[in-house]
Amino acid sequence: MLDIYRQNMTIIPEQEIIIAKIENLLKEYLYYKKKFLFKKANFNWIYLYGDVGQGKTMIANLILSNFTDLKSIMIHCTDLINILQNNQPNPNFELLIIDEFEIRDIAASRLMRDYLARQAEKIIVFTSNKQPDDLYKNGLQRQIFIPAIEQIKSQSLVIEVNIHKDIRKEIFKNNKNFKFFNTIQEAQENTYKQFESSIKDKIISQKINVNNRYITLLNTYKNCLYIDFNALCNVAWGSEDYTAICKTFNKIFIGGFYNPDINNLDIVRRMIIFIDIAYLYKVKLIIGFNFDFTKLDKFLKIMPEISRAISRLFELRVEK
Repeated sequence: MLDIYRQNMTIIPEQEIIIAKIENLLKEYLYYKKKFLFKKANFNWIYLYGDVGQGKTMIANLILSNFTDLKSIMIHCTDLINILQNNQPNPNFELLIIDEFEIRDIAASRLMRDYLARQAEKIIVFTSNKQPDDLYKNGLQRQIFIPAIEQIKSQSLVIEVNIHKDIRKEIFKNNKNFKFFNTIQEAQENTYKQFESSIKDKIISQKINVNNRYITLLNTYKNCLYIDFNALCNVAWGSEDYTAICKTFNKIFIGGFYNPDINNLDIVRRMIIFIDIAYLYKVKLIIGFNFDFTKLDKFLKIMPEISRAISRLFELRVEK
């Protein structure tokens, strides 16, 4: 892990120390597991928490790419909860990485508590914006989830990832490709023109299967999709739909991305979920904004996770 990091990344001392610690822990655990001495390793879970843009998901991806001899899965927490809620087959793994670990409601708290209790001997890596004691804080009947918090604390090497700045904003803040159009219509038209200019054949509509139901996308070409912001986030879609879209298309053009009204929180929630999933699947987004997207921070008090979406928009290489 450390060698890959040093060869491919800008070295940040705080991250380097964390990566070395994680690598040593996992090697120790796997050594004892091979010798059938499970009790000897101190931890078999890792819990990475910290503010947005600190490199938590980057570290998780390093773990995923380094321990290739293990059957490994990386999944967004929302997707895992959906699998549990829908009684779908649970992922089979030796190493599970749960990205953006967060509990938002009582049903998810019960499901995740029971699920984690069944995974005590597996290797799990969590990334989260919250330290364990703050999970599901002030949530309804929070005591239901307390056993899971205690399990996380007892089984995990808990590490705060803090480099005192948002890496994404530092890297991309001077990106001259950011351009904000005057109207929603202008943002739609310009983004659609970019979509048209990037393809070499006929634009077609396409149906995508989402758990035996279908969603129709009107403007597609091979692995490219054009969609209006309203059609993406002002519809009754959830993480399953966005996961299916991001697995199908690795380049998505979004036209007419406007600044939602403070009363349209469902649009904001869907937008955050979509950005998280696009980030997880490394989808390139080409977005036509009609506003400076950093102004989404007006939702911070209501939805602290909006800061993660803003930060990730910097990294997802938004083009003019």
